[in-house]
Amino acid sequence: MKKIQLTNQELIQLQNEIVGTSPDSGLLSLKMSVLTKYKLNKLAKAVKDELSSYNTVNEDLIQKYGEPGPNGGIAIPFYIDEKDGDEIKKVENPNLEKYINEINPVLQTLVDIEVPEISIDEFKDTETTENYPILFEKIISLNEVSIIISPDIS
Repeated sequence: MKKIQLTNQELIQLQNEIVGTSPDSGLLSLKMSVLTKYKLNKLAKAVKDELSSYNTVNEDLIQKYGEPGPNGGIAIPFYIDEKDGDEIKKVENPNLEKYINEINPVLQTLVDIEVPEISIDEFKDTETTENYPILFEKIISLNEVSIIISPDIS
């Protein structure tokens, strides 16, 4: 295991990269060795645990600035109806800007997280067209990879 620093925003993106945002998405849905899946599951758990504090603050802010939606949940709409005489027009929701101003510093907060040692080599048989920038730029040590450029012989 190694300790690294990521922002809460990067942790959210990393979680989406690993577990996905819908069924059958994310790295864990791809074919790879059992050991690599084990390491990714440990990483996903560490990310989830670390994000629990962020999620609590985020939910509190949604409760503070949101309004009940048609499905019973609370959300912060982008636009709200404003009455101007007999006319009703859509205007930007001022509560959305307040929410963004309060959540942004939390999203940019650096946190320490323990991550398993994962090698780029462990993904050599994994096929995907997706991009996983946080995992491959921040977690996996790319200095293990050597690229050989041969001179153009024409």
